[in-house]
Amino acid sequence: MRWVCHLKQTGLCGPKWTSLVYGMAAVRAMSVEGTGVRLSRIVEFLTSFAPLSLAESWDNVGLLVEPASPVLVKKVLLTIDLTEDVMKEAVDSKTNLIIAYHPPIFQPFKRITSGKWKERLLATCLENKMAVYSPHTTWDAVTGGLSDWLASPFEFEGVEPLVPSLGVLTRPEFSHHVTVFCPLELRDRCQEVISRSHAEVVSTAELKTMVKFSLEAKKQFLLELESGLNETNCYYSIYERGPIPPRGCGTGRFGKLKSQITLSEAVEKVKALVGMSQIRIALQRGNVTDSPVRSVALVAGSGASVLRGVRADLYVTGEMLHHDILEANHSGASVILINHSDSERGYLSQFAPRLADHFGDGIGVSVATSDRDPIVIV
Repeated sequence: MRWVCHLKQTGLCGPKWTSLVYGMAAVRAMSVEGTGVRLSRIVEFLTSFAPLSLAESWDNVGLLVEPASPVLVKKVLLTIDLTEDVMKEAVDSKTNLIIAYHPPIFQPFKRITSGKWKERLLATCLENKMAVYSPHTTWDAVTGGLSDWLASPFEFEGVEPLVPSLGVLTRPEFSHHVTVFCPLELRDRCQEVISRSHAEVVSTAELKTMVKFSLEAKKQFLLELESGLNETNCYYSIYERGPIPPRGCGTGRFGKLKSQITLSEAVEKVKALVGMSQIRIALQRGNVTDSPVRSVALVAGSGASVLRGVRADLYVTGEMLHHDILEANHSGASVILINHSDSERGYLSQFAPRLADHFGDGIGVSVATSDRDPIVIV
């Protein structure tokens, strides 16, 4: 089955920001080297499937690492987390492009040395001319993406996102999204630049040594904004915002089942999907494993903030905090926990054939065999 999203996204990057992307045996067998495809063509395909405009404002998605000199992509490696084990696998297999679901670059780096593992990853990518692309919350939101895969074991009357994508162009005059990382001591100067450039702050997050601003900007003031940010030595990224996403895009999924099932049956369906023999379940107060399930809410990864207050018989997610589980159990929902990345990893084996089919003999695509959740049940 092929899902198509008729949206395209153009990526722009500021000069101060180096715009640093379990499988089954059949998927791994596709790891033969292809004849080569330009990186820009693969990025265009990735962003047309899941436009960057679908990403959460706090996220860091898209092309994160790009070699200084053009390289034909012959081998692509898909992974949830870019760890040092996965990096070794990428180097050994002569990978040209890593699609890492979780962004390996989230907070700005002040240096790239061999002292810390994430810095070593970047150094290795640059040394080996490997590009890195991260889709993260764009795959969560897009129709036919990770959230729909997680919901696929259940037969719903209909499925809707828990938090629909509102469309990044809620006001057409704001044409671009800008993410700015500003040193704490330069916060006031950065805010002056933002105000002078007629940009609007969507959200602010204070990190250890930096402040992160998510902005909406107008095209006619972009050069003024970039010039001001360059003067303040801020790190920033800019991308053009896409049109309003189609119905069905958004975070998480919710649906009422065509016919009720038991909690035990729901557990077996989830186990089969993620390929795990054991998962965790927290029963709603007064429930047993044979209690009926008529509605399900699902969020890949860490779902507590999205699931909070949702009225459903069953929550399915990767992880939740202890007190969030208690709140759900006392508010009418049982909870299935799969582990954070185990709730996401199986989708890679669904996406790999889509990517390979699109480019034919141009590229070889494989799913990292060394990628795994750090938590195991023993």
